[in-house]
Order: sequence, then structure tokens, then C-alpha cells
Amino acid sequence: MSQFYFIFKSGPSACDCANLRDDSPMNKEYTPQQLNDGDFLRREADKHVEKAKKCAEIYGKLDDMEKELARTATEMTWIPKLDEAIENAKKECGK
Repeated sequence: MSQFYFIFKSGPSACDCANLRDDSPMNKEYTPQQLNDGDFLRREADKHVEKAKKCAEIYGKLDDMEKELARTATEMTWIPKLDEAIENAKKECGK
């Protein structure tokens, strides 16, 4: 259990966050079956938004209000300082 907590707590790496836009589900190729499965596509999008939230919290230097906004966001465009977080992650990743 402590190992799971560590993995969850550590979040995405700087390089994962630096590549957030490139790794978007919109840039992936899916099988025809996956494309016809709305639930699958929604889960893919939700996982990506969750990753973006964690990136914003780790690399965006959010204040308490912004952290709360990020936690409740359901769209990447609603996540505060996401672009800044990606840029900070790129610097840390060495990109």
C-alpha cells in the first residue's frame, strides 16, 4: 500500500508534463473499434485531463484558490496556469 501511495503522490514527471500537449488523445491513433466506443474515448480524455491537473499543481506554482479550480476542472482549458506549468516542466526536463 505504501508503494501505491508513493506512485500516486509523486505524479507525472517533468518530461511527462512537458509533452502534455503532444501526448494528447487527439494526437493518438485508435482502432476503429476504439473510435466507435464513446466510453473508451471519454476515459482517455478524462485520464489526460487528470494528468494535466497534476502537472498544473506540480509545475504551475498554483495558489490555494487556483489549486481548487484545477481540482474541479473537467476541461484542460479551465486549468489555471497550465501553459506556465508546461513551460516550467520543459525547463526542468531539459527541453
